[in-house]
Amino acid sequence: MIGVVFDSHLQRDIDDAVAMNLDGFALNIGDPSQDYVEDSVRRLMDYADKNHPNFKLFFSLDVWAAGAAGKYLCDQFFGHPAYLKYGPNSYPFVGTFSDGGLTNEEWLEWNKAYGDEIYFVPDFDGTLGYYEADPGWWYYWGTKVVDGVFSWESAWQSRAGFGGGFPGDVSLDATVIAGARENNATYMMPLSPLRFKDSYHTNLYRPGEQNLVDRMVNILNMDDKPDFIQVISWNDGPESHYIGNLWFEQNGDFEPNIYANPDNTTHNAWRELIRSFSIVWKAGGSKEEMLPVTGTPEGALWYRKILKHTQCPNEGSSEYNGKPDGFERGEDVLNWAILMPASIQNGEVRLYSAGNQILSYQLLPGLNYGRAGPISPGHQKMEVVVDDKVLYWAAGGQCVSNDCPDCIYNMNPVVVELRDEEFGIGDECEPQKGCNQYPPGGDIPGYVPGYDWPVDPGLYNEPTKTVGCIPPCTLIIPPTPLSTPFVISDWPPITTTLLSSEQGGNVFEITTTWEVPPFTITEVSFFPVSIDPTDTIYWTFTPMQSITPPPINTTLPPNFTPFPPSQYPVPPVYGDVGSPTFPPSGVPKTDCPSASTATSLCLGRLVSSLCLAGLGSLDPLTRFRSFPSRLAGWITALLSPP
Repeated sequence: MIGVVFDSHLQRDIDDAVAMNLDGFALNIGDPSQDYVEDSVRRLMDYADKNHPNFKLFFSLDVWAAGAAGKYLCDQFFGHPAYLKYGPNSYPFVGTFSDGGLTNEEWLEWNKAYGDEIYFVPDFDGTLGYYEADPGWWYYWGTKVVDGVFSWESAWQSRAGFGGGFPGDVSLDATVIAGARENNATYMMPLSPLRFKDSYHTNLYRPGEQNLVDRMVNILNMDDKPDFIQVISWNDGPESHYIGNLWFEQNGDFEPNIYANPDNTTHNAWRELIRSFSIVWKAGGSKEEMLPVTGTPEGALWYRKILKHTQCPNEGSSEYNGKPDGFERGEDVLNWAILMPASIQNGEVRLYSAGNQILSYQLLPGLNYGRAGPISPGHQKMEVVVDDKVLYWAAGGQCVSNDCPDCIYNMNPVVVELRDEEFGIGDECEPQKGCNQYPPGGDIPGYVPGYDWPVDPGLYNEPTKTVGCIPPCTLIIPPTPLSTPFVISDWPPITTTLLSSEQGGNVFEITTTWEVPPFTITEVSFFPVSIDPTDTIYWTFTPMQSITPPPINTTLPPNFTPFPPSQYPVPPVYGDVGSPTFPPSGVPKTDCPSASTATSLCLGRLVSSLCLAGLGSLDPLTRFRSFPSRLAGWITALLSPP
């Protein structure tokens, strides 16, 4: 998923993917007209070309193939050395996320814009006859439109009539491969751990207990294997099937951050499994040949931190608080997978739930995997034992809870890495809190207690916008622009106190007044909103305008000094002196819409209504960022030149 990303993060993404023996990224771009898209793509490709020349990238069109902005992006990057070229003519490789509801003629027209010089491997699995490899499908789409095909729904168990018969099922893919071979086309097969989404007006779960490893093994056992495998996905946090890094700058929306965030919901432990699988699949090997690249046991333990009998107290209060579609398919089990080296012939895995051993299994060289249950609330642990000595552990992840720690039916698994260090080997786990305790489930990255949480300025362009932070935290409300600049000319004088010394050593307090010259504002800022854990879940507030005059510089005589800043606290947000009456005549005001149409903000535990048209029809501003006279010297020290 292409988004805003820092240089160090995109470089880390490529480095990590290369380390996993992946060959490239499919760049899914929802809206190519966004300013950040071209910049992010260029930096990705430039870094790959310079540092990993065999690592390639290609576009996966997200229902925008006919758009002018999409063509501009393709024109910019098809010739880049890091862009994937394929086929006998080395054409630019292009995929899609869906058929976009377009006809074969429309796709042919799109292809003609590039001189029919594209190697096109779309996801058209939503079209009639696709998964049956119907001859009529190939006649309609055929190689005149596609050079290969890519499936999406077959990655998981069936939902709404699409998908496999069971987790890990590859029978649908086998049928599509057969049709592709008959029509001289290639096939890109999906591989994914799970699919859970509880955001963006969607709440669903497609089982992931053993889906990843079952599908790996079944792919290796296929008689006719796919030409490409696409891991779904690298960084799609809201879908929960990420194996790569989740960066804070890419998605700050509240709902997905509850269950998929950069800190305590990583899936990194699956990477070694995928790396070994990639190597063996390319070599045409079997699961017995999936040896750890490091030469020592590698693996993961994963489980859901809620149980099937869980009842969330706020169920039904919103579209995100109910049980996801497919919830009943989840299992109360520990899932595990271990890669064993050939050098260890007498290994054993032991699984523990809440201190009780629930599995003992002899390990063989290659891929070992399975599940055990039922599990109990509390800590979960996996041990690898060699010659009756515990040498490796996967433990210390988040506890399994009897309650609803995240206030939602969170199906995103806790994924714990197998390690050779004694961390979390006892009966400890990361504790969970109840839904009525905040922050739920521990700290959520980006919502660290006491941290500032910037609200997306895009809220002013949407009729409804949800943001939030887990208290205690502070919402930083973005400024809103004025339609025309406004001059403030009646700011009251600033009175402050200075210290004056005489030659005899006497010190006097001198009160002085500074006039604030007229100044122009082009936008209106707002004071931050502090959210406390004791606040009610929902309440309404009116944002307070915050206008600060420009700095006033002054040079003090040699015998004058301000109060030492270290002796005084930081000025309060709201002062009680020097506050002018505002707005003066002529300041633009706009009536707010009714509560039913006002912009709505979901702020963690609070929901507020904002009306921000011009300066808005807020109460006249009677409190500014002004300071009592005893603190004015503190300001003087900051404003005085060195």
